[in-house]
Amino acid sequence: MKRLLAIETTSHWLSLAILKNGRILTQSNLLARTSHDQKIFPQLNLLLRKSKTKASQIQAVAVSRGPGRFTGIRIGLAFARALGWSLQIPVWGVSSLDALAWHAAKRLKLRRDTKPGGANSLYLCPMVTAVRNEVLTALYRYPVHGPHRPDPPSSLRRISQYRWLAAEKMAEFLTPHLSRSAPLGFTGDAAQTHHKLLKTLFSTRSLFWIRSAYPQAAAVGELAQARTSAGACEPPVPLYIKPGSFEQK
Repeated sequence: MKRLLAIETTSHWLSLAILKNGRILTQSNLLARTSHDQKIFPQLNLLLRKSKTKASQIQAVAVSRGPGRFTGIRIGLAFARALGWSLQIPVWGVSSLDALAWHAAKRLKLRRDTKPGGANSLYLCPMVTAVRNEVLTALYRYPVHGPHRPDPPSSLRRISQYRWLAAEKMAEFLTPHLSRSAPLGFTGDAAQTHHKLLKTLFSTRSLFWIRSAYPQAAAVGELAQARTSAGACEPPVPLYIKPGSFEQK
């Protein structure tokens, strides 16, 4: 695959990226709040100019399908589908929680403590604010081989269902999936909001935090390309999670 456009609109941020053969050519992360629909086309034109890419050179679109802000999900999916239809190219969906977890995994490779606690694998838990003290979340396992051995997106494995639950229920949700030794890392805006609560709930575990408040389009594109190569791409349909419910694996 040559050039892919990635779109992420499930948070207050509008994130776009253009990738070529898995490499990020250019990306944009703009605080749009409630104006994604007004800013997405101008931002796309800006990225096309910066990367010296013609619209006709885009061969696929990857879009975040949620969970997240209802309106943002719909805007991103509608834009991606319209672009795919007009250019006659495939459109793939990626979970926003998957993208947030993968972005955190990439940032972990850049940290000095790349192997927290000396572990060979660890857990990553993205947390996104739903409403009040409730969060959208899932749990992932990720191998750690050190900064000089890159792990592909396919190495990140989701081991739980997607959930919408009260932040105080995080230990009840995560503990059945956790081994005793592997460190547990949190990322996302809700992880920052509930930092003290999480430290209390998991006081006996080795914890770490990766600052990444929102999912980014570059991670959406990297996951989409990796999954498509493996024949495991997802459809561009919304991923909504109801309070107290879950999405099956």
